[in-house]
Amino acid sequence: MELTRSMENYLETLYRLSSHGIVKTSDLSSRMNVRPASVTQMLKRLHEMGLVIYHPYLGAELTDEGREIAEMVIRRHMILEC
Repeated sequence: MELTRSMENYLETLYRLSSHGIVKTSDLSSRMNVRPASVTQMLKRLHEMGLVIYHPYLGAELTDEGREIAEMVIRRHMILEC
């Protein structure tokens, strides 16, 4: 599956914010410094790819596959920082 850097950033941010379950669109928007409409659009794309479960008017949560990819992205970033 081919992911853009932006998609990877969304998955990573969702992962980091998801300790309490569903991540609100507004929290994601604030953390990533993007408009809420942009967040909604990306969440819908990631939902279509099976990487997130999008809950309209609530937010989103990672699927198992989305979580695996997010963990891989985080590990890759940690390696690059060393």
